[in-house]
Amino acid sequence: MVRLLSVAVFLFTLGCSLVQDRSDTVWIRVENASSIAFESVWIGPEDFGELAPESTSEYRVVEVAYRDPGFAVQTAAESLEFYPIDYMGAPTLSPGRYTYILIANPDLTELDLALIEDG
Repeated sequence: MVRLLSVAVFLFTLGCSLVQDRSDTVWIRVENASSIAFESVWIGPEDFGELAPESTSEYRVVEVAYRDPGFAVQTAAESLEFYPIDYMGAPTLSPGRYTYILIANPDLTELDLALIEDG
């Protein structure tokens, strides 16, 4: 009985530490809100791979993320990218879940990035 209680206390403590670690984590995902397939998507240093039209990637844990990150998108016809000059003084995102939304117009002359904080 004492052994069972010890195991239960250990598992409870382990579970609490995992929950605490997750509350200090930044999770990001990417949504392709356009009608064009993206062959590869990079948000900062994170490679999200292929992203079909009107689809969303899985969440990923990242060490640091910014409201206006550098990003790159490769399509069958075009390579589009944006990189800030620097992040000097730019605040990082607080722990939580976020979605970067990429919107490309059909002729690939514009690519916009929006950020929403997920609930």
